[in-house]
Amino acid sequence: MKTSIIQLENYDEITSIQEKISWHAGQRLILVWPKRECLIHGPLDLVILKRSAADKGSCLALVTHRIAIKEWAAEAQIPVYASIPAAEKADWTFQRVEALNKLSIHHRVDLTEKKNKLPVDKAQHKTGKVQNILSLVLSLLAVLMLLAGLLPNVDIIYYPQTQIQQVEIQIKASPIFSEFNLSGNIPAGQESEELSGELSMPSSGKTLIPGAKAGGMVTFTNLTDTLVNIPEGTLLFTNDPQKIQFVTLESINLPDEKNTTADVRVEALQPGGVGNLPAGSITSISGSAGALVTITNNTDLVGGTDLETPSPDSEDYVVLKERLLDDLKNQALSSFQGNLPVGSQLIPSSLVVEKIIEEEQINEVGEPWDEARLQMTVLISVSTYQEADVNRITETILEINLPQGYQPLENSLVQRQTSEIELDDLNQAFWTVKAYRTLIPEWDEAKTSQILSGMKKADAIRFFEQLFPQSQPAVFKSFFNGWPLMPYLPTQIHFINGVTS
Repeated sequence: MKTSIIQLENYDEITSIQEKISWHAGQRLILVWPKRECLIHGPLDLVILKRSAADKGSCLALVTHRIAIKEWAAEAQIPVYASIPAAEKADWTFQRVEALNKLSIHHRVDLTEKKNKLPVDKAQHKTGKVQNILSLVLSLLAVLMLLAGLLPNVDIIYYPQTQIQQVEIQIKASPIFSEFNLSGNIPAGQESEELSGELSMPSSGKTLIPGAKAGGMVTFTNLTDTLVNIPEGTLLFTNDPQKIQFVTLESINLPDEKNTTADVRVEALQPGGVGNLPAGSITSISGSAGALVTITNNTDLVGGTDLETPSPDSEDYVVLKERLLDDLKNQALSSFQGNLPVGSQLIPSSLVVEKIIEEEQINEVGEPWDEARLQMTVLISVSTYQEADVNRITETILEINLPQGYQPLENSLVQRQTSEIELDDLNQAFWTVKAYRTLIPEWDEAKTSQILSGMKKADAIRFFEQLFPQSQPAVFKSFFNGWPLMPYLPTQIHFINGVTS
């Protein structure tokens, strides 16, 4: 039959004993009692331990010389032996585990009453009281140590003496540079965009448009002895190079007698002043009648008029082109600025029209239009540079020239463009940049916090005053300002720079 031996310690109590029982396997469990501690408070606790063993299917026995434990074990029906070998050799058959389930509430009350009637071990009671007092003192000391180490949480606000470091650099941006260098050269990129636009303006030129038609009288002469009919609508021609045509407004008959004449009213086919002709201008007639008669206008042909109206001229389109290109360049600049990648900067003076893709004059020069209208599509480009390249140049130069014993104040670097960006003959952009930052004395915060930890606050203040040049005394702030000691933990000491720029 397998037997497990469980050695109990002075600090064990009912819960820890139950846990130890749960750890061991075997049909028989022997609890070996310590010499000086009781561990339990009465037979009821032993009943509970016996039940814990029974739940594992094990029988329980005790090895102890304590009288009280033996009496309580007898009430709980648990065998007690003087030694481990005696317990291992003994027969535990009288113990009946199943009888535990028959314990009633009344029996448990009786056990408690019996416990209260047992004589008290005064020495044991005194020892327990001393231990309780000792535990309380230790707890208080722990709390005090916690307060001493954590509660101060000191913030040291210091004001170091500062100085300004500055540098002025000429920057040159060009596509020929592949990377930045300390001479101030940085690579230039390019952004391009195709844009279309339309612009109009009132026509500044003038042109004439035909108004009323010219007219007058012409005389026909019969060259034959036969009757000649000239129908209405007969076309008449002039000797003018423009070949102005006239038409008869009525039908006439020339008598059948040679050299007889007849007058007919005529009108120019083309309106406008072009039909105003002097006498003798009309010389011929259309059709077969031209061989039978002669024709002429003995008086001026008059009444043709022209109207003056606005019309675009070539200068209008010169002005429109200049204005439209300016508009498109402004649009391109806004577009470039709106779509510029983070960290990139434009060089506005480099903006240029790379190509005029399409140009159309909607209203032609000399035509009667109230306005001149121009449409254009162009390709526009602009140079760019990376702000980080300029920053790296200035920071590197500043770092190279950093005075010994100083360090830069965090986030104090300021850069300003001190000249306009200009372009040279090679279309390279150049300008001047001034950079400056605040410097403070160099010191080790981590090492200083370790030195100050646990130090008297008065000593800590004196030490810190001598650590590096300061413009005014540092301020030590904590939740408990009257606490005389610095925190024991370096992590509870925080440094705050009172200089912000």
